[in-house]
Amino acid sequence: GFRIRTDRRKSFNGYFGMSNRSAVDGEYDRSFRSGINFRPNEQWKIELDLFTNKEFDTDQFITSIDDTLAINTFHKRYIFADITNDSKGFSFEANRIVSPQLSFQFFLKPEISQYEYQDLKEFLEPKKYKFNYFSEDQIVQVDDETIEIDPDRDGMAPSFQLSSDYVKGFNFLSLRSNFIIKWEYRPGSAMFLVWQQQRNHFEVTEFNVELSSGIDKLMKSNAINTILLKVAYWFSS
Repeated sequence: GFRIRTDRRKSFNGYFGMSNRSAVDGEYDRSFRSGINFRPNEQWKIELDLFTNKEFDTDQFITSIDDTLAINTFHKRYIFADITNDSKGFSFEANRIVSPQLSFQFFLKPEISQYEYQDLKEFLEPKKYKFNYFSEDQIVQVDDETIEIDPDRDGMAPSFQLSSDYVKGFNFLSLRSNFIIKWEYRPGSAMFLVWQQQRNHFEVTEFNVELSSGIDKLMKSNAINTILLKVAYWFSS
């Protein structure tokens, strides 16, 4: 990170960081974060935080299927998948002190997460982290919404069906914002007026979404607005 201070009333701080976690089974978590804190004067404080994260997991549970032939797993087939998650977004916060009694706070955080399923598989045996991966010839596309899996090819085990979503992926977009007014109407006693908005957008797709088009989809999605009023009163002894 770095820090620039022009005088006691103004300051500019920047920071950045990276993390990388890997596991023996191939799972990983890689993230990058960067941002700034800016104080143009004693009344204003502005923060901007940018982040990206890419994650790969090998134990995403899908469903369980009853099968009397699945002796090792107590007559159920436990279906899993590998899954990747690529998330990015930013948060912005601005604080304004109008007077010792009155202040404002604004917060905004859009985030785009892209998930992709890979390699459907079956859990083999309790207490052992082993899977049987289904090959392409074991998975048949029934229609646009359904796939059928033959767990043992020409064996006696019955085939089962899953949503075709599990051979695709999905995008989850979110936008959270709030605005807070704080008024200290007497020493130790304050009133808070809070407005909060939440927007979510979910879509099953095989295509990634860009930040600009993702924000556009979020702005067109339904919004959940919440308004709260909180009053705190301090009783002196």
